[in-house]
Amino acid sequence: MQHPAAFAVLSLACLWNASAALSLVAISRPRRPCAGEPEGVTVLKPLCGIDTNLRENLRSFFTQDHPRFELLFGVEGEDDPAIAIVRELIAEHPEVSASLVIHRGGRGINPKVSNLRATIERHAPRYDLLLISDSNASVTPSYVRDMESTMRATGAGLVTSVVCAEGAQTLGAALDNAAMNSDVAPGIALLNVTRLHAAVLGKSMLFRHSVLERLGGFESVASLLAEDYVLGRMFAEAGYGVAVAREVVRTPSARTTVRGFFQRHVRWAAMRWRLAPTAALAEPLTRPLAATLVAIALGMPPSIAIGWGLSLMIVRDAVFHGLTRGRRELIGALLTAPLREVAAVMIAVAAPFARDVCWRGKRVRLSAGTRLYLRAPDAGERSRRRSPA
Repeated sequence: MQHPAAFAVLSLACLWNASAALSLVAISRPRRPCAGEPEGVTVLKPLCGIDTNLRENLRSFFTQDHPRFELLFGVEGEDDPAIAIVRELIAEHPEVSASLVIHRGGRGINPKVSNLRATIERHAPRYDLLLISDSNASVTPSYVRDMESTMRATGAGLVTSVVCAEGAQTLGAALDNAAMNSDVAPGIALLNVTRLHAAVLGKSMLFRHSVLERLGGFESVASLLAEDYVLGRMFAEAGYGVAVAREVVRTPSARTTVRGFFQRHVRWAAMRWRLAPTAALAEPLTRPLAATLVAIALGMPPSIAIGWGLSLMIVRDAVFHGLTRGRRELIGALLTAPLREVAAVMIAVAAPFARDVCWRGKRVRLSAGTRLYLRAPDAGERSRRRSPA
């Protein structure tokens, strides 16, 4: 073997991606039906503005086949345009226990956690099992039942989901969706199935409210950007365990810009650097382009390394996309794969130096542990605030 170090790098990338694919397959396998009566579930839906396909996304929660569930929609302020849609859906489905909670927020720097805290303070959940689901999640009628039965079958304290993205109409959305389906979803599956690390996506989380309160409550993550990751660690470190449900949650994403794609993934990469810097440093080596560049730097002939990298990129994206989305939008994902690989290298280089992140239309300062700090207004903004209206 002429280039053992280069071969080791390429082998690591192959092993990681093959293990991730097997993990996705393992999650998708049917589970034995759970004995006993299903528990009631309170579904918390924090809303802010109009997401892509918001009406259809929310409607999918009114058609759940779980025997006992309620929907709590939380909105900050009377002027949010999502309010009208929620009221119309509640009127269309009188058979579903659903409530709209309008509040003033102010319960944390993290707006999602602030929304959740304000919602349950204004309207006490009927059930101890809380299922947090983002507004851009679209699910099948069996979603709540699958989440609750997974908890009973596994004995886990927290259940999360694999999330796939769909419906791209712009280049930015195609890059963003492919990254979700070929990077984020396999990583969530692998880390949890192999129990390497508790990895949780906040778009879909089920846990007991009473257990969360014993662990510190929502207030313990109210000033953190990675509240989902920290919640997962809280449950895992306390011995409750984390499991992944079988059903894949879909998130429509149609009009994301290229800039929006970079902002989102630099933010996520910066979070990983502040939570697990060693893992973040090794993460690029699991990707075809970064592994190829390192192999060439270690002496492997470029023709061999590039051929290997292209082969892995095509096979990896085809397999991961097929496992999460089937054949839908597969061609677009494969065509954008080279550009996404280049973008991933750029994001990996920028992430360690990102101090300020753009999030929910605001710029906030990101510190250790993804703790958030509000930025002081600049001179122009301070002048405008002092000027009379």
